[in-house]
Amino acid sequence: MPIRLERIQKDTIPTIDTLTEVTNPIKTHITGNPYTILKTITTAGSPEDVNVNTQLGRNAHKGYIKAYRTNTGIIKVKLSNDGSNFTSEWEELEKGDVLDITDLDVHTIKLDCTVDGEKAFIMVI
Repeated sequence: MPIRLERIQKDTIPTIDTLTEVTNPIKTHITGNPYTILKTITTAGSPEDVNVNTQLGRNAHKGYIKAYRTNTGIIKVKLSNDGSNFTSEWEELEKGDVLDITDLDVHTIKLDCTVDGEKAFIMVI
């Protein structure tokens, strides 16, 4: 949810009352350390799982997956909220593309590629 800012007249000096008129915002941060990994997918066509639940001690709700390719292949991504059932379609990322997982419930990330040795950078919290 974006933060709503109140417009203050140009010549007025804001006071604590003026700045706190906006209703209490919803908590938008998550406590804990992020988990990051530069994952190499060894063999194209042999998906590899990254269990972020094991790393964080809970499912991830913010973060991203970035195609950090070294070749000309495509990084393919599926997500699971329980570690077993994955999205039916592969998300395909070309070099530099980013898949934002903000507000999703991610237990495990399944990665594959079209060329051996492609890399994906994952940062989740």
